Amino acid sequence: ENNALSAKCAHTMELQQKDIRKLQKNMADQIAKYEKLQKARMKCETEKKDTIQQLRKWTKKAEHFEKEGRKLQQQLDHAQDQLSQSRTAHQSLQTQSQQWLQKISTLEQTKQALEQQHFEQTREAQIANNQVLSELMTKHKAECEVNMQKLRDMEAAMNALRQENESLQTQSIDNEN
Repeated sequence: ENNALSAKCAHTMELQQKDIRKLQKNMADQIAKYEKLQKARMKCETEKKDTIQQLRKWTKKAEHFEKEGRKLQQQLDHAQDQLSQSRTAHQSLQTQSQQWLQKISTLEQTKQALEQQHFEQTREAQIANNQVLSELMTKHKAECEVNMQKLRDMEAAMNALRQENESLQTQSIDNEN
């Protein structure tokens, strides 16, 4: 009985030894897993810190970009205001330009009308002047002919007087003789 009990105890001890070895192996595995998890947790902590730092940097950048975005929006608004003012000024200048072109066109038409009127008046005046000149020349020619006739008559009278004078002088000489 002692032997059986002793064998049973030895068998139980052997089983317990196996269980202890299993537990030790299991514990070693658990410790290894724990160490792995610890390393992973540490790595996660480090990554978390890095991520938080990166997030802070990105937040700062985002705030900077927001400020820049607001500045750019203000510049864009200002540029749009200027563009709007430029468009208004451009439209005003176009309207003025069209008005000036219309005025120039009207002045051009008036100039052409005045030139045509001046041409017609000048032509009418030339025709009238030519008529007056023609009449004056006809009158002058007639007066010249009358004066030439008077001149011829006077020359004839002078010749007659000369002849009469010569004749009287000849008579006078004859009478003296």
